[in-house]
Amino acid sequence: MKYTRRSRSSKGSKSHWRIAVLTQTSIVPIDDTLSLEAADYSLEYDLHFSDALVYATARRFEVELYTSDEHFKGVPHVKYV
Repeated sequence: MKYTRRSRSSKGSKSHWRIAVLTQTSIVPIDDTLSLEAADYSLEYDLHFSDALVYATARRFEVELYTSDEHFKGVPHVKYV
């Protein structure tokens, strides 16, 4: 497994280390079906198409989407953090 570390410090606190597992990422092709599903989600949840594309990808793989993007508040299968 490959890891990357990035130091992140904020005022008055110790440095924090973030570890990202690079081998667990995938590139997903955007096909016609995914695009049409994203368009439907865009209309249904009033999302920008790029947000809807992320959401459609998460739904295709049946995973929860974790985000702090306020556009996703109240959308099913989204965990707002």
